[in-house]
Amino acid sequence: MSRKKIENMQKEFTKPQLTRWEQGKKRQRLIIWSVVGLILVVILGLVGVFIWKEVAPIYKTIIEVNGQKIKMSQYVSTLKVFLKDVSEEYYSSYASYTKSVLEQSEIIRQGAAEYNINVTDDEVTAQLTDSGLEKGYAPLMQAQMLTDKLKEEYFKLDLEKTAAQKNIEVMFLESETQAAEIRARIEAGESFNDLAEANSLDSYSKNNKGEIGWHVREAFSELLGSSVPGDYAFAESTQNGQLSQPRPESEKSKQVGYWLISLIEKGSGDVEGQVNVRAMLLGSEEEATRIRTDIIENGADFFTIANEKSQYDSGGKNGGLIGFINKGMMSSFFDEAAFALEVGEISLPVKDTTQFTTGGAWLIKVLESDVEKEISSDDMTILVDKLFEVWFLQKQAEAVLIDHLDSESQAWAIRKATGK
Repeated sequence: MSRKKIENMQKEFTKPQLTRWEQGKKRQRLIIWSVVGLILVVILGLVGVFIWKEVAPIYKTIIEVNGQKIKMSQYVSTLKVFLKDVSEEYYSSYASYTKSVLEQSEIIRQGAAEYNINVTDDEVTAQLTDSGLEKGYAPLMQAQMLTDKLKEEYFKLDLEKTAAQKNIEVMFLESETQAAEIRARIEAGESFNDLAEANSLDSYSKNNKGEIGWHVREAFSELLGSSVPGDYAFAESTQNGQLSQPRPESEKSKQVGYWLISLIEKGSGDVEGQVNVRAMLLGSEEEATRIRTDIIENGADFFTIANEKSQYDSGGKNGGLIGFINKGMMSSFFDEAAFALEVGEISLPVKDTTQFTTGGAWLIKVLESDVEKEISSDDMTILVDKLFEVWFLQKQAEAVLIDHLDSESQAWAIRKATGK
């Protein structure tokens, strides 16, 4: 380039112009870096929010059991297997259940450690693999393995090998009146075993024709679902060969009940073919007959008695009101009686073997006694299980539990476990 052209260019860009041009370039660079910085801040902020909302919670402590922290990661892992194939409406219930399972598993782990009873992670993993279970089941598997070890290596060793035992026959009947009638038949020479097979409402005694065999006291409660037979058998006044009077039972469940049904009205119009009924479900034919007589002959109030006596949960506490029903909404036993009634009429007791009620009476006969008989393996298992149950309940009562799982954290865990 010629010297003249250079001189002309220098004349075109004066010093002030060059200064302004440089300042403009600086401003441009500042703006660009400001925008870049702002973008970086936004990105980092979004990343931070993501980490705070989606990553950090996994490290959060959700439960403390005697100072031992259980993290969200373990909770989510277990929750994931519990929520598999579960309807969304039950998610919250299963989430609460999962927390309880982890608490109980940790209580067992800590309690077992007091007796130097442990299982390694490798042992748990191997057992999960053999059982075809996912990793999320690890806390439950560890608790089960520790429970088995505690029973075998601690509680079982603490038991004597012999104990007082009784050999008994029993049957469970729906009422004291029925028990008294069957007792009279036994006294007249009929077979206890045949009558138990035909009439007992307890499946174990029915299937064994009343023969329960030799057992320790605690085993009778486990086998028969009631303390009444064992209490009678081991009472000081009970003699071998003696058939008990009817022994009342208030708690044991049986698959039979008796309806009293009152027809309020027959349907018409939109409810044509339906009936509007009030009903109560009672534990025995004797009770149902007595109550029906009291209502019809003495003017007792159906509404009040149903609230007090009915064992039908869906209508018992509303004066027995069931409302309009079609055939098929209740059992066939119920329908047959209800649709045959006239308005204002109360049915005779309707036996229904699809319903469960509580209460009844036992007949018990002690055949033999032994003050020091070797405990069977089945009874030993029952005794050990009882000892463990008492031990665990005590540990659970003593445990210091701190719950950090609020509703927001639970919702987050459900989302992570289900991927929703």
